[in-house]
Amino acid sequence: MSDVKIDNADVSVSEKIAVIYLLNAIVQADEKVDEQELNYLAFFAKKHRLNLCEQRFKKQKLDGLCQAIQSDAAKVFAIEQIIRLAMCDGEYHKSERQAAIVLSGMLQLELDTFLAIEQSIIENPDQTLVNC
Repeated sequence: MSDVKIDNADVSVSEKIAVIYLLNAIVQADEKVDEQELNYLAFFAKKHRLNLCEQRFKKQKLDGLCQAIQSDAAKVFAIEQIIRLAMCDGEYHKSERQAAIVLSGMLQLELDTFLAIEQSIIENPDQTLVNC
C-alpha cells in the first residue's frame, strides 16, 4: 500500500460509520474535548450523512470497529481522518498521536504507511483546517 491517496467513494457506508466512532474515541484521547474537535465530528457526520449515537458508541469496542473497516481504502481514510481530527485544534498531542498509531496497528496498517499519511497531512495543514 505504497500510494496513500484514496478516493473516499471507495469507502462503504458501514466503514464510514465505524470511522466516525473511531473519531469519537480519538477526541477523548487527550482527556479534553475541544470545540474544534466537536466541530470536526459534526462536519464529518454531515459530509457523510452519518449520525453519532452516544449510547451506541458506549457499546462499541475499538477492535470491533477496526475489524469493520476492511478495505485498504477505508483503512487509509480512517487514519487520515483520525490524524486530521487530532490536529484540528492546532495541536497534535503526543497522546493523540500515540492513539492514532495504536489504531493504525489495529487496522493492520504498516507503520511506514501511517508515517506517510501523517507526513502528507502535516505538509498540507490547510486541508485539515478547512474541515474544522
